[in-house]
Amino acid sequence: MDGSKPTEPLDVDMHVKGREIELLNKTVKQIGEALDGLREIRTRELSAIKPESFSSISGAVNPAMLAQMQRGASFLDKINEDIRGVKYGYDVFSLMALFVEYYEALRLDKPDSDAIFEKLKALGLEMCEYTFSVVFDSYEPEFELRDALLRSQLKQLFYKCIALKN
Repeated sequence: MDGSKPTEPLDVDMHVKGREIELLNKTVKQIGEALDGLREIRTRELSAIKPESFSSISGAVNPAMLAQMQRGASFLDKINEDIRGVKYGYDVFSLMALFVEYYEALRLDKPDSDAIFEKLKALGLEMCEYTFSVVFDSYEPEFELRDALLRSQLKQLFYKCIALKN
């Protein structure tokens, strides 16, 4: 797929043939439900934070007490980390679903291909606005992925579609 009008159906695994969009959208829905659930947990945790959760560490008499005093913030940090990961996955699967929908809309000359392209473009640009870091414990040279779209490995395809649409 390169954004031009395709003539052949996508070459996909025989187990999903003809159900690509349905299965991708089902996955997007399930990831969205997980994201909503994590956000609900975060909301509950935010409302449970008390001022004493951030009292001076000098009040702690042992490591267990210190951990208890800092529990609220560290748990929220972990939830927020999970939300970032699930949000990234949600965006990647949503973008893949939009690419497949756009491909099929072009191939079948569907009138909604422009609307699908606009959704695809909006999501791709949104993914250029945030990063999702990759952290490895390694002595090898590091690499940097400056945005979520680049990390998804869909950036080249995204730009090809835009170029052919222009």
